[in-house]
Amino acid sequence: MSKETLKNSNPEKSSANSEPSRQDNQKIGRKTIKTPPIHKIIHEKLHKALEPWEEYVNTLSDQDILDGNFDKSKLTRTAEDFHLDYKLYPFLRRHTEHAMGNNKIIDIAKNIDYIGYSYTRYTADLINQICGRYKVEKNFEEFKSKREKIQMPADHIIYLDKSGRPLSYLVNLFWDEFAPKDKDGHPVKRPPHSFANLDRISVLQNLLQENDANENNAWIKWEKHKNHLTPYHFAMLRSLFLKEPLDPDSPPNPEEVMKMPTILDGKKVLIVDEVEFGGLSMRMAECLLQNAIPEATFAGTTFWQDATSPVTTDNSNNDKEFEGGIDRNKKVNKTFLKALPVWYHSDKNHFQGRGIGDVEPDFYRKQYEQTNEDADAIIANSSRPLSEEEKLDIRKNLRARRFTELYGAAFRGIKISLGPGGEDKGETRRLTKDMQQLLADYRAKKIFPWRNPKKLNYETTAAEDYIIQCIRAGISPDNYTKIKKEIDQRPVKD
Repeated sequence: MSKETLKNSNPEKSSANSEPSRQDNQKIGRKTIKTPPIHKIIHEKLHKALEPWEEYVNTLSDQDILDGNFDKSKLTRTAEDFHLDYKLYPFLRRHTEHAMGNNKIIDIAKNIDYIGYSYTRYTADLINQICGRYKVEKNFEEFKSKREKIQMPADHIIYLDKSGRPLSYLVNLFWDEFAPKDKDGHPVKRPPHSFANLDRISVLQNLLQENDANENNAWIKWEKHKNHLTPYHFAMLRSLFLKEPLDPDSPPNPEEVMKMPTILDGKKVLIVDEVEFGGLSMRMAECLLQNAIPEATFAGTTFWQDATSPVTTDNSNNDKEFEGGIDRNKKVNKTFLKALPVWYHSDKNHFQGRGIGDVEPDFYRKQYEQTNEDADAIIANSSRPLSEEEKLDIRKNLRARRFTELYGAAFRGIKISLGPGGEDKGETRRLTKDMQQLLADYRAKKIFPWRNPKKLNYETTAAEDYIIQCIRAGISPDNYTKIKKEIDQRPVKD
């Protein structure tokens, strides 16, 4: 291939950001307009001049804003400045919410700007709960009791599988944006996290052998069977957090496991679930974890804070989303799920997008039985020759780790293939890519600062937090309602 052919076949040469050739110059009349060199284009993009509203907002301190010392006329952004691209969110744009219509639950699609803000807002709230700025819930001991609200900066986070797992990625992505700053102006350190499968079905069916785990009966079944939990159940859960793996050649009894040190000893641990409908999953998780690791302190929270909505209806429609018994002859107060995170799929695709499979102890049993072959493969693929002692350590450590995984398999989801051809069908990768796009749009100030009106325990009051965010986004408080209304009225696929 000739040099000229190579030059013409290079796709970068036709790019707007490529080094211009003579043909790239445009002739207008007798004048020649030259395309600027690539280094100049990059420099201009990196050092783009701030908008006037940005320059002004950057001169204000939070205290200036709270004291009202700002000029509203310089906050000039309109609804058109807050617009996400629907095409860039193939996963998140599937989000729908529920409403009551003719005594039935109907799905309502939302525009991408509403969706983008909702996930960003709840991520910000969750990060502030982790950091102890917003209150979280404690005390799950009594049946449907009123929970204690406390501020508890977390030393460790436990996300509940399966639907809680994607939240870890959102928190990791947005941590630097929403975490409070230390004395040097840097985001405080993010606490480590773990995963545990402690949902209603896995606990009632797999652990307590209760076949009827229907939502309507779950509270009753839990109260009936919770006293059947044994030290072995708690030891299995504790094994997920041990500092050192168990010895397969000398398996300890549950009492011995309960004395082994864990990574959570002395820690304040926040349990995070994706949504709450009745609160049973969180109550089960707190009860099991507190008994498994009494050396730690536990509290809980959910990501989607406004997930449920009350409704008064008759019982002519027995939707499974409703709590309580069925009496078709009278009006009753019920609760339905108003919204769920988009990765909370139907039963048909119950794991896609979550990056983890169901609880299947046989998976870990087979994995343990495969240990010798897998250790051989690790040794054979080593980049350097290994001594006999090193080979022995590889075999011993892998066997101990897999035995420990098998011991706690009742609380572990199985590993699944995340590729397009695997069980996940590539959905988890699509979701994480959408989350990355959401972060990019947030940093580009394209997300409208809707605030959750629910009063939480902010460092400032909810109203003060709202006004700071509003001004920082370049919005005059006088125009906020108008802009929000315009965004709300946008079509779904705008």
